Amino acid sequence: MRVDIRGPSNMAATVYDKNNGLYEAVFLLEEPGLYRAEIILDYSLCEGFKDPPLDWFMRGCRHGSFQPHGSLGNKSHDFLKESLGGRKITFTVPTSSPMITKELNAFKAASQAACREKCNLMLDGYGAWVGEQWRPYQTGSPLSLERSGHQQGRGVLWVYGDSLNRYFYESILKRPLCWKVFRACYHTMLWVYALTQSAKDEMNLMFGRKPINIPRILYELQNVVTRSDMDSDSALVLNAGVHLLKSASFYNYQKVINGFIGVLTRYYRGTVIWKSTTAIHDQRELYSGCYRRFHTEQRVQLFNAYANWAMCKAGFLVLDVYPVSSSYPGGTLDGVHFSDAVFHPAADTMERFFQT
Repeated sequence: MRVDIRGPSNMAATVYDKNNGLYEAVFLLEEPGLYRAEIILDYSLCEGFKDPPLDWFMRGCRHGSFQPHGSLGNKSHDFLKESLGGRKITFTVPTSSPMITKELNAFKAASQAACREKCNLMLDGYGAWVGEQWRPYQTGSPLSLERSGHQQGRGVLWVYGDSLNRYFYESILKRPLCWKVFRACYHTMLWVYALTQSAKDEMNLMFGRKPINIPRILYELQNVVTRSDMDSDSALVLNAGVHLLKSASFYNYQKVINGFIGVLTRYYRGTVIWKSTTAIHDQRELYSGCYRRFHTEQRVQLFNAYANWAMCKAGFLVLDVYPVSSSYPGGTLDGVHFSDAVFHPAADTMERFFQT
C-alpha cells in the first residue's frame, strides 16, 4: 500500500501492515493547511516481493530483460490502480503554537542522537516537498557525516550505474562539482553489464540465453576503480538497481552488492558514494509490460534496504534518494525517471561535502 500526502507540503507516508487487515500511515507535516491522502494498493506483499522465474534472465537479452510478450502467460501485472474506498480523505493541519514548534524541534534533534544505527548518510531523505523545493526536517549535514578533506580541483568524480545515474551525471556536468571541486567528471553506463553495443544489439534476444554472470559485473567495476586517475583524490558515485530489479532474484542481488563491497574494499582508495534506487511513481500500463513485471515498489524498497544497510556497514557514504523521489508530487517522466530538479538536493549535498 502507498499513501501519498498532498497539500501545502507533499510527502510519501511510511506505511506499516498491522497483519490484521489494518494499515498504519505515519508522516510529519510542518506546513498548516488542507491536505488529502491518496491511497493505492498496488500489489499484495506476496505478489510485490515475488522473484522472477528461475530461467527468467535466460529468456531475455544479455541483460536479462525484454522477455517476449506472453512469457508470463496472460499476466503482466497484479496491481490495483484505483484509490481505496472510492472516496476522498482530507484533513486540516492547524498552525502550530510556539511551544509545540519548540518541542518538535527538540524531538527531531534528540532523534538523531538516539539512533543506534551508525551510517554515513549524505542525504537521509527526511523532509517534504513544498512546491518545487525540497525542505529537509533538519538543515545542515547529518551528525554522522564528517568533513571530506578533499583538495579542490584534484581527482575525478566517476558516476557509475544505470540510466538513473546517467541522468544524474548529465545534470551535474555544468556544476562546479565537475570543474572546480573535481577536475573532471566521467560516466559508465550499464544495465546489468556495461553497455558496449548499440541499443538494438543490447536488446537482441539472440545474444541472451545465458544466466546472470556476477563475476563479469564485478570485473567491469574493478576495471574502472583500478584506473590510474581513480586515486585517493577521486570519488565514485555507484548505483545498480533498475535492471537487476527487473531480471534478478533478491539472492543474486545480494551477491552483486556483497561483490561490489569486496571489489571496492580491495582495489579502490577513493571515496565511495552509494546512491539508492528511486521510487516508482504512477504504475502505467506502458511501463508494466511483461519484462517489467518484477520492477515493483516492494522490491525497490527491499533491494534498497539491503544495499543501503550493506554499504553503511562497509563504511561507505550513502546518498538515499528514494524518499526524495517517492515524495515528489510531480511524479515521473515515464514511470521510472524523474526530472533533474528532483535530485538537485542530492547534487547540492555532494557539492557541499566535497568543499569541506
